[in-house]
Amino acid sequence: MKNKNYFTYKKEYTTCFTQIPNTLIYSQRYAHLSINSKYLYALLLDRIQLSLKNHYLDSKGRAYIFFSREEAAKILGCVLNTSGKVFKELVSADLIEEVQQRGKRANIIYVKMPIES
Repeated sequence: MKNKNYFTYKKEYTTCFTQIPNTLIYSQRYAHLSINSKYLYALLLDRIQLSLKNHYLDSKGRAYIFFSREEAAKILGCVLNTSGKVFKELVSADLIEEVQQRGKRANIIYVKMPIES
């Protein structure tokens, strides 16, 4: 069956999109990141908007999210080990900071803005 779902003025503004910052695509600073890392970062940015809306802020006013490796693996279509590597890439690139919690609770994740070149 052929896709006949074209963009129209009406549909364009009712469809939700996940955006990847141009800096992650064009900057040499982030050239080493895998496409999975860039995609996960875009998903984390989307999630941080919800945290801001719901006032999930720490004592310093920084927004945070919860996003487990299991959830990332499911969305990325990969195994748990791979999603762990993707999170490590983002930490290494200083795009996220994780704070471990006790027990089996998901880490607190602070999403940082990319550095413009």
